Amino acid sequence: MRSGGATALLRTGKTLVEIATEVGVSKSLVHYWVTGDKNPGKDKRERLLELYGIPVTDWDVDASTPPKTPPRAIPAAPPPIRVESVAESVGGAFAMARELQQSAEGLLRTLREQGETDGDGHKPTPLERAKVMASLSTTIVALGKMTGDYDISRRLTKLPLWRRLETELAAALRGHPEAARAVAEVFERLDAAESGG
Repeated sequence: MRSGGATALLRTGKTLVEIATEVGVSKSLVHYWVTGDKNPGKDKRERLLELYGIPVTDWDVDASTPPKTPPRAIPAAPPPIRVESVAESVGGAFAMARELQQSAEGLLRTLREQGETDGDGHKPTPLERAKVMASLSTTIVALGKMTGDYDISRRLTKLPLWRRLETELAAALRGHPEAARAVAEVFERLDAAESGG
């Protein structure tokens, strides 16, 4: 069993020969101290305290047992999480997901339309094109589900045809205020559903 004193002696960085010379003992005796086979006598412990600051009692303590230390203070509680920052980060994540989705859709469209050669003049094989299209499609679907863009009612209300239909209905219902109000309420509900509110 190696003692705490032996461990401290090793940590001095001195060689066995240097320690033996400074303490005035043989190299083999220092080796016994370091390995834990023998412990130095009282007079040698005093000398080791003078030279290296190793407490006399450390030679009687097993190095594998943890030293007795005062209990640690309880760490302070982390600061409370700001709700605003969480909401902002979630909004940022959805905005980023929408941007990624639009980018992936654009890449897929380009691949379908052109797909003849890549930037290096290399013509992709049909299998390479299919792999890229499949991975982009999977990405688009995953992002669409995350952002809610695959909700059919949301997709319909984003179409230019839908906006034109709203305008035409508003013009046709000008002479019928009650019907116009009912239709406007329906469109407002759809717009609120589209914007997530």
